[in-house]
Amino acid sequence: MNIDPTPSRKREIPTAARDLAGKEKIKILFVCLGNICRSPAAEGVMRAMAEKQGVADRLDIDSAGLYGGHAGDLPDKRMRVHAFQRGYSLTHRSRPVKISDYDDFDLIVGQAESTVHMLNWAIRSVKFLGVEFDQSEDEEVSVSDTTHL
Repeated sequence: MNIDPTPSRKREIPTAARDLAGKEKIKILFVCLGNICRSPAAEGVMRAMAEKQGVADRLDIDSAGLYGGHAGDLPDKRMRVHAFQRGYSLTHRSRPVKISDYDDFDLIVGQAESTVHMLNWAIRSVKFLGVEFDQSEDEEVSVSDTTHL
């Protein structure tokens, strides 16, 4: 069986990546529901990757949650244990997403499709103008919520 290694359609660099390429410092916000599991893990892994690649000084990385009920809490203990076993340190304190985050961050990464929908809804509900989202047909990726397994 021959498998063609070339993708069936040409993949382009996402618009956001092209727009951010020339910036001196890029601000990235990872968002999940409570900011105690997925988004602080993404923040911790991204920080470690940036350090390893020598670009940490070019990135401002943070995380937040749609739900503010865990504000001030460390990530879930189970997530911190698993992260530590893999060489990551998760010390972020949970915080809710703020309206100002839409202005303050260059890239907001929702950790699940439902999170992305809520972030988009929040923009529309406050009539936030001038924000453009790429609604491409690329495959969507979702990160499972490990606190409810």
